[in-house]
Formats: sequence, structure tokens, C-alpha cells
Amino acid sequence: MTENLEHYLIAIYKLYLQNKIIQVRDITNEAEVKHSSVISALKRLESYDYIEYIKHSHINLTQKGIIKASKLYKRKYIMNKFLLDFLNFSEKEADEVSCKIEHINSKNFLNSIELLESFFEENENYKIEFQKHLKSINLKEE
Repeated sequence: MTENLEHYLIAIYKLYLQNKIIQVRDITNEAEVKHSSVISALKRLESYDYIEYIKHSHINLTQKGIIKASKLYKRKYIMNKFLLDFLNFSEKEADEVSCKIEHINSKNFLNSIELLESFFEENENYKIEFQKHLKSINLKEE
């Protein structure tokens, strides 16, 4: 599946988590894309059996789609949280960077990030020292 389709599947999943009846216009707004792009993506997602698309009505995630989307969403969430909480990225920058990183399909990479997060959460003093060090490096670069 392409990165582009992954973005659409995540957008649909976010709407699904809000218990919405998902319609094309909702995806258009969530993904900030054109209607025609959404229709094309829906057809491709349906061919993977990730969604059921009822034309002029609504979109349902299949069980396969829920599983795939939840994995993608989790990966994005973990990266976004790491960038925000540990590397002090702005929300906008964290979202942009996590959108690029989320497509790295490596369990080892993701597990390492999660282990690093849990280490810092369990050892707050190291987290503080790391962030001070990071801030001093960023100040030198400016």
C-alpha cells in the first residue's frame, strides 16, 4: 500500500474513532484533499478489502481495515508523541515529521522508540538532562 493510501486510511480511522457515520466530505475535510482524490483512494482501499464504500452514502472500515489502520495510527501516534514530548518539536513540525517517519516499516525501530520513551518516563532526571542538552545544541545551531 502506498504512503498516500495510508494517509487516507488513517483519516478514515480517526473518523471511525469518533463514532461518526463516515462520508466522503468528512474524509475530504480530515485529509484536506479534493473530493475526486478521496473517491479514487476509496476505490483502491476497497480493493484491498480495508473499507466498504457505499456510493453516495457512507464508508465502513472492515475488520481488516480496522487492524491495519490501528497499526498505522499507533505508529504515527508513537512518533508524534516522541517528537513532542522528548525532542520538544512544535505540534506542526512533529506532525509533519511523524507523517514522514511513520512509513518506516520496522518493528525494531518502533520498539526502540517505545523503549526509549519508557526509559525517559521511568527516569525523569535523565529526560530533563537530555532535554537540557538538546536545547543547548539547538541554541548553538541558531
